[in-house]
This record gives sequence, C-alpha cells and structure tokens, in this order.
Amino acid sequence: MRYRDYCNITFEQIELMKCTISFNGTRLRGWKYKSFQIHQNCICRDESNVVALQELLYLGLMTANDTQQYSLTEDGIQLLSWVTEVEIYE
Repeated sequence: MRYRDYCNITFEQIELMKCTISFNGTRLRGWKYKSFQIHQNCICRDESNVVALQELLYLGLMTANDTQQYSLTEDGIQLLSWVTEVEIYE
C-alpha cells in the first residue's frame, strides 16, 4: 500500500478501527513505551458506517465475512499502531 492511500483515511474510519479491537486508554500497558493487547477483533456493520467500512475493506485494512462482521487485517493493525503510537499485538 502506498502512503497516499493512507492519506485518504478519515477520523471516522480510525475510530471504527479502534472500536473493532476495543481500543481505549484504560487497557494500555507501559508508561514510556505503551502497548495494547487485542482481546477481540470484530465489529458488526451498521447502516451508519457502511461506507466507511467498505472503504477500509477496499484499502485492505479490514476483512469481512458473510455475517456482516468486519475485522482488522495485519496492515490495519500496523496502521492503527502507527497512528496511535501504541504497540498493538494479539
């Protein structure tokens, strides 16, 4: 993926990616070098977020299954880790 493809990601899409893995400030570990362990990796499609999820799917940052559930790919996890400056691992 090229850098200019990442430039088109909106704040709403970043928030959806965070919501997918239940990312919040309460489960961060470490003080200087922060890390976050993924406990879940799925989000259900809602009518309000269909377009944003489809764009993330097109960029290869998320995958979808037939039950309308989306999950982050490795590229999506790496991008979210870069944006939040937190090491995210499974």
